[in-house]
Amino acid sequence: MTRWIGKCNNVDSCHAVKNQSMNFSVNLTKRSLLEQALDAHRQGRRDLAEKTYRAFLVQEPGNADGLALLGALLGEKNSSEEAIELLEQAITLDPNAALFRFHLGNVYHRAGRLDDAVAALQKSVELAPQFGEGWLALCRSAEKAGDFVLSLAAGKKAVEFMPKSYAAHFNTGVALTRMEKHEEAELYYKMTIALRPDWTEAWDNLGLTYQFLNRLDEAEAAFRKVIDLAGQTIPDEQVRIIDEKDFGIRHWHLSQLELLRGEY
Repeated sequence: MTRWIGKCNNVDSCHAVKNQSMNFSVNLTKRSLLEQALDAHRQGRRDLAEKTYRAFLVQEPGNADGLALLGALLGEKNSSEEAIELLEQAITLDPNAALFRFHLGNVYHRAGRLDDAVAALQKSVELAPQFGEGWLALCRSAEKAGDFVLSLAAGKKAVEFMPKSYAAHFNTGVALTRMEKHEEAELYYKMTIALRPDWTEAWDNLGLTYQFLNRLDEAEAAFRKVIDLAGQTIPDEQVRIIDEKDFGIRHWHLSQLELLRGEY
């Protein structure tokens, strides 16, 4: 049932989290290099951003913000070992910076060090209890680590502080599904769809939830919605390959419904 985990590292569910790398409060008055690096980072020009962060750190090697920003960037580029080293240095310099621990948790998550990710993210929300993106990241990492109770608690906190975040509702639904609380999961998937009606993964999880609840007509309608939406969102060949694979999954769901009904 790995499909219930959701694509917690993709742009759909995490784009707001990634943007947190830009939210450091720094004094840029005499730090034009850092300002240039931040601009490049925001624009997605990662190679230029990395080069400029490194040039800034040559000038100010003990700057916690510079270390953390470069670490966050390298984490996005999957250079986990150096990213972790830089973020740990930044935390040593400023142990109360919740965002530093947030980025460290995300890097640990990408590296598959899920227990370390959970620990870092728990510390992040301890330092900043209203940090919704921190709670969301903790929800996802705890679910991946198999701690569904923690995942659910963190997900509900994420929803509390970010009530219009479709990702917060979706990942809370995933935690509930893991705990086989399907009726409550249904509510969170429906809210996800209300916030983002074209997200196929939410419709798919809703369909599977209906299937668990033996509400087969509703399950079929949800799966057919997934197929329809996937057919409308194929912007390039790479995505086409992924979506065609998804088509197979959706049709498999429909065939399972037919088996349950004795119609296959």
